[in-house]
Amino acid sequence: MKIAYAICSIGLGHASRSLPVIKYLVSEGHEVHVIAHGRSLEFFRRSMEGIRIIDLPDYPIEYSESRSSFLPKIIMKSPAIISSLFEEHDEFIRLHRREDFSLIISDNRYGIFAPGVPSFLITHQLRILNPHRIRFFETLSMMYNGYVGKYFDGILVPDFESNSLTGELSHGLRYMEKDKIYYVGPISIYRKKDVPKDIELLALISGPEPQRTIFENIVLREMEKTEKNYFVVLGRPESRMESENVVSFVTPEKLNDLINRSRYILSRSGYSTVMDLFYTGGKPIFVPTPAQPEQEYLAEYLSLRGISASMRQEEFNLSSVDVNGIRGFEGGYDLEKTIKNIMGIIFNK
Repeated sequence: MKIAYAICSIGLGHASRSLPVIKYLVSEGHEVHVIAHGRSLEFFRRSMEGIRIIDLPDYPIEYSESRSSFLPKIIMKSPAIISSLFEEHDEFIRLHRREDFSLIISDNRYGIFAPGVPSFLITHQLRILNPHRIRFFETLSMMYNGYVGKYFDGILVPDFESNSLTGELSHGLRYMEKDKIYYVGPISIYRKKDVPKDIELLALISGPEPQRTIFENIVLREMEKTEKNYFVVLGRPESRMESENVVSFVTPEKLNDLINRSRYILSRSGYSTVMDLFYTGGKPIFVPTPAQPEQEYLAEYLSLRGISASMRQEEFNLSSVDVNGIRGFEGGYDLEKTIKNIMGIIFNK
């Protein structure tokens, strides 16, 4: 079967969580065409050989540097975002006319679907939060997702229906067709390994600019002051920088090894990272991206459950992080359960 698999280019999380699904589809003999852009595209070029990758730009989202400017910036950018959705859809339809896809899977790319072709959206953020939790805007986001969801045959949520990892992001929803929402379970390319914990602290830098670089500079400055055994992955697949304990990018296999060897993992609280650590196990120290309400919510949600520690970027000081109360994730979840759920939906809907 000829499959279009589109991936959001914001950060690397959407790309990394798509990798195991795409690998499974390829192993089953399907012809998968990956649609990506920017660092997500570069991620696949360096992580998977022998697969066709199509460069198709997505949304022009630039995150604010402060909470106060989040809503004004989003409102100002909304016309450009909506316009880009139509452009993305038109461009994809032209591509589809040439390629004649039999199945379409879209990870957070709302313009990638085609009438008459089974189309599925993967997303964990059906309620889009804002920094001040203004309910009116959250309601609008659910209405928007409900409207967009009509163009897809199903919405696959990479979480559990109960005892969830996402909390309000994908539960307690309104204005949506409930029979279209499937909780398929978390997705991750990573696995738990029984290896010695010989790295005290692993720092994973990720996310959209300019905050990715700001976070990188803060972390490297803090690492210079620590006596802990540390390792830093900068999350820049386009770069080739490498030193003894700081590298620009590592393969998924290498990162899986690093996470399993690390006692504590310092990272953003993006949901893909949460899922990765759910699979590998580990004790997270989350520093949410400023003015990204989803990450701020997840960091607080998991911290209140005792799973992680959390600290705001503007207050971050490695020596002041209380690691004693971190329970962490146990790890060891079986990816086959999620893959089986996904395949059962997309091929039988």
